[in-house]
Amino acid sequence: QNSDVAASKERKIHITLTDGNANGVKNNMVNQYLTQLHSQLEDGHPYQSLHVKCKLLLWTTDTSCPNDGLDSSRDVHDRPSDVVLVSDCTHFQNFHAALVVTTIRSLKQGGTAIFCQPARSDSLDNFHKLLLTVRSQNDPLVSCQWWSHPLVDQQHEQARSHHADVYDETLHRPKFLLVTKLRDLTQNDCLAFIEQQQSRRTGHPSS
Repeated sequence: QNSDVAASKERKIHITLTDGNANGVKNNMVNQYLTQLHSQLEDGHPYQSLHVKCKLLLWTTDTSCPNDGLDSSRDVHDRPSDVVLVSDCTHFQNFHAALVVTTIRSLKQGGTAIFCQPARSDSLDNFHKLLLTVRSQNDPLVSCQWWSHPLVDQQHEQARSHHADVYDETLHRPKFLLVTKLRDLTQNDCLAFIEQQQSRRTGHPSS
């Protein structure tokens, strides 16, 4: 156990909290300060080298954007992430293409995005279908895998049994979609995502 703690202290762990709303960023800054304070002051904390930053992140389908709306530090472009956690964002269906592009650009090749989302009617299913638009090509951009955890399943069954009057599975039960980046994102990929989203709006399938 001591060796695990020593090894974790040597790791350089960088966490960036993002939000598209300025007020959300301000709230994240409070959480950032408390997290850093806790990790640095608690004796034996496993992540003494934890670095947490807060940034404004605007989703975009433009691959030429140097930093995806983060600031002049260009964090996403110059230091892509091993893991990106996206929580309850896919219900913004008009921005699915921008969410996909921004998330994939934020990842290293081989990195994984974990989408933790409730179904919210057909929004999560539509988002998954959009990802498959590029995945089906001969040179796939991403791989997708649904993941589950027994603790989440247990909590779901308990909520359904004991709180059936207020528990709505489509709104409250999280599902986990793991998306792994297999290669660099291209402008053609972005156009494919945009075309698929537009065809979904008009009801006319893309060619």
